[in-house]
Amino acid sequence: VTVCKSANGSSCDTSGTGWLQGWIAFVDADSDATVDTGETILLVHGAVQGGYNISGNTNVDSYISFIATGQSQLTSGAFQLGTVTTCKAPNARALILNSVGRVRVNKTTCT
Repeated sequence: VTVCKSANGSSCDTSGTGWLQGWIAFVDADSDATVDTGETILLVHGAVQGGYNISGNTNVDSYISFIATGQSQLTSGAFQLGTVTTCKAPNARALILNSVGRVRVNKTTCT
């Protein structure tokens, strides 16, 4: 399963306003982080409103993928590690993804 940022709710974006534009979760049968013909979209979340900022660092800037074992994985096959930060001043949370696909939440500050 892959979660990627998406402005239109049907395809993944690698540019744009980051995760604020919305996202989709889909069955990524070929593990390419792209919605292809025949792949099922499981969830669509529209644009985020209300003064929030949501951003991911390098490995989770555009997508997060999980393989059948629950591990996170880049399209290259390498571990996918990264942090997605949500911020609505003055509160922020860092969602930290480790190599086995586990996410922990830390309090942080808005930058």
